[in-house]
Amino acid sequence: MGGPLLPALGILAALVPMARSSGAGRLVLLILFGIIAGQIRVRMAVQHPEFRAKENVRVSGTVPGPSRHFHSRGQDMARFDIKIDGGKLQARIYQEITPLLGGERVTLTGKILPFRPPVNPGQFDWAQWLRRRGFRATIQANQIEVHSDPSLLAEIRNRIKKRWEQVSPPEVSGLTAALLLGERDGLDQTFVKDLRRSGGAHFLALSGLHISVIGAFLWMGLSILGIRRRWKLGILIALLWGYATLTGFPVSVVRATTMATFWLGADLLGRKRDALVSLATSALVILLISPEERYNIGFQLSFLAVLGILLFLPLFPKGRIAGLFAVSLSAWATTSPLVQYHFNLLSPLFTLTNILAFPFVILVMAGGAASLLIEEASFVTAVAYEGLTLISQWLSNMPGGHFFRAAPTREALALYFLGLGIFLVWMKRRPRFSKIFLLAPLLLALGWSTPAEPKTRITVLSMGRGLCVYGEFRDGRNFLFDAGSLDYRDPGRSVVAPFLWSRGISRIDTLFLSHPDADHINGTNSLLDRFPVGRVVISTAFEGSPFVKNLERKVPLYFMERTSRVMEIFPGIELLGPPDWDRFGRKVPTNEHSLVLRISDGERRILLTGDIQEKGTARLLKEMKDIRAEILIAPHHGKSNKRMDELVHAVDPLVTIVPGPRRYASEKTLEILDETSLLLVTGSTGAIDMEVKGTHWRIRPYRGSFLKNK
Repeated sequence: MGGPLLPALGILAALVPMARSSGAGRLVLLILFGIIAGQIRVRMAVQHPEFRAKENVRVSGTVPGPSRHFHSRGQDMARFDIKIDGGKLQARIYQEITPLLGGERVTLTGKILPFRPPVNPGQFDWAQWLRRRGFRATIQANQIEVHSDPSLLAEIRNRIKKRWEQVSPPEVSGLTAALLLGERDGLDQTFVKDLRRSGGAHFLALSGLHISVIGAFLWMGLSILGIRRRWKLGILIALLWGYATLTGFPVSVVRATTMATFWLGADLLGRKRDALVSLATSALVILLISPEERYNIGFQLSFLAVLGILLFLPLFPKGRIAGLFAVSLSAWATTSPLVQYHFNLLSPLFTLTNILAFPFVILVMAGGAASLLIEEASFVTAVAYEGLTLISQWLSNMPGGHFFRAAPTREALALYFLGLGIFLVWMKRRPRFSKIFLLAPLLLALGWSTPAEPKTRITVLSMGRGLCVYGEFRDGRNFLFDAGSLDYRDPGRSVVAPFLWSRGISRIDTLFLSHPDADHINGTNSLLDRFPVGRVVISTAFEGSPFVKNLERKVPLYFMERTSRVMEIFPGIELLGPPDWDRFGRKVPTNEHSLVLRISDGERRILLTGDIQEKGTARLLKEMKDIRAEILIAPHHGKSNKRMDELVHAVDPLVTIVPGPRRYASEKTLEILDETSLLLVTGSTGAIDMEVKGTHWRIRPYRGSFLKNK
């Protein structure tokens, strides 16, 4: 995660001194010093190994923050962190518990679960993310003992939130808590999605904007009290650090409060103020304390946004509206590349969102603070929330309001920041506001990449209890076969889309959905939301379902079933199932209606069998004369099938892939498959990538090395 930040800082650091000599060199030196000194401190510290899996463990520690509560898969669930000697644990317990506020001493009994690395290309590495934040494992608890009360600060935060919940609707109190305390658990997720896509997600993360607004309100209050300027400066610094303490010292608040301290402190001491040095010093403080923060996306975006504002703001015309436009555009110019790199999201209306939403954000903050004392002030908060909701919905749904796209390459990032640095120097030497529109070609550079060599390539993703197969042909066509899982909350968003973006895929030509079970289709809506899809091909088992009615509004839809012979429905794609079950005059389970496809590139063939069981297998064997393929995707995740021996004999595969965990499959089926072919199980290997190389397949498991068939 830290990779994109280094070329950005390196190139900007080389060019900043030419644009602004005062403080620029010190900016770079202080940040580098913080990184190096912090890294030395980490290397000298005692390194605690990651925990191994273990049953019936008792662990005691302190809960640093509030617990989060969910209702998942028919049962209550709570998550929280626990500080122990030598690090932290991520805890989860599948039962209803009294909410933890923070500061409690607890003892947990349960089993230790080591972090799982990613099993698919492009998938976010939660294991690495947690390790960098000092976590050593997850404990799945079945019993919790609480030995102490929450801390005083936690009690204060909880009382404040309770007050907002009393005077405002849940969605309004949730937003108020996010903007003033940094606690985002109560946010309405539809509102968050719209705000993020319109380019306003930064409003929900406590940052310099919030510190500035709170500082301005506090300054006005101190002025009304008639306090002298020098006393006001000292009191304001103390109050801002008091607020940072109340919020729990998130990195963005520490950065903003440190900057404000140096800025106000210079005025207090009668010294010259330098915003760049203040920014660098705050980076130094944070990196000395927590050097791993340099990998934090929030840290990267926060500092790049402020750096962009400090460098570009002097180039814009003065004025309130122009200033707000300048601040938004400056922050967007420096952070947009990283947002695309990490989140695959481009929000061209970022500046408009900021101009329209900022007044409502101030009103929510002001109304929320006032409602702690005056209940009627909650009306202001509610009205501002409605205004913010309407703006985010309008801009998010506006054509061109946001785009999902593949992450730019590091070469493209370097090119962009190099161009941005040159542009900054040029603007400083020959100022002209109209030049600002020349930033557009720089943004186009982010979409630059070297086209991949056309090839036939099939990837079976590791979906846990689910299935998704991606394929592409030499002529550039691609397809997706299923997109579902029972082990991911939203497999389309968290697994399939990141994989496609990692391959540089921006469009799906054909989406095949084998049958309407959730473990094969529950990621579909997220994919349709993020990618243009040419058509969706489904089996007759979907007829009349609400799922189909929703699909018909979004994309061309085709129902498919096989006649008695093999049907080539698209070049290189043959339909082998399902048969027309109605002509047999009996109903069969949904699984037997699965689409069965054979993908071909010359003599190289792979058979996709969906979830067919014994009846579907029997019909396939009886009506199809030739179903041979070098690679077989085992039906129904390798579960028990009395016809499996016959199927494997008819297909005669060199390699058989079982999509799912090994424990999910039948031991007898696995034994049959292992005796007749090379057996690969995605639960063990991770995603399996297969590429046609001349007259053979080259097979590469995500966790393993290359395999070739002769």
